[in-house]
Amino acid sequence: MLTSFLIIFVLLVKKAIPSPASPLCSSEPPTPATTPSKSCQIAWATEIHLLNSRYPNITLPESWYNMVLRTPDTEVVTQIQFDDIPANASECQLELYLPETDMMTAHGPNPVIDIRQVSREPSAPATYETFVGHNTSENDTFGSLNLSPPQVRDYKKGGNRISINRTPCNKTLTFQVSFATPGEESPNYWGFVNVNPPYNPFQGWRITHSC
Repeated sequence: MLTSFLIIFVLLVKKAIPSPASPLCSSEPPTPATTPSKSCQIAWATEIHLLNSRYPNITLPESWYNMVLRTPDTEVVTQIQFDDIPANASECQLELYLPETDMMTAHGPNPVIDIRQVSREPSAPATYETFVGHNTSENDTFGSLNLSPPQVRDYKKGGNRISINRTPCNKTLTFQVSFATPGEESPNYWGFVNVNPPYNPFQGWRITHSC
């Protein structure tokens, strides 16, 4: 099974080159975002870590590969951090620039993703033990995504950009992305390379603010 995921990873990386590091809650499903005003500012993810249940106390090397996996006995969570948001920013909105179908892999019996906002210092340890899905006091869902093929097609009808939810701006904003439930017959899996401009095609997580 792990060999299959590694093969998928290699194929995806060949199609897109990840950028180097640079760059309230609602139960309603996310919707395709409207085109932002030209005055809107965009902050792209500055740090991405994979939190792996097989290595619960280890901060794995930074990765620009967005991978979410859940089976009855294994879970991989993606943590995304933005650390370049201006002090005068307002109306911060988390968005996903959805990759083209041939540049991401999504499958499983229950392909529903939960996004949670967490408070983390820049470059703080990112281990599976810090995943807030374990802590009911921080377990509020910031947004959800249904990655079933029909729903993905609906998202793409309004363009590849999906609005997740809004949050008060802060210099550092951090989110954790995980599957809502484990796959039983087969794994729930979602993977793609997060690509920031000036590389193309740009895809992945970003914050739109100050519109």
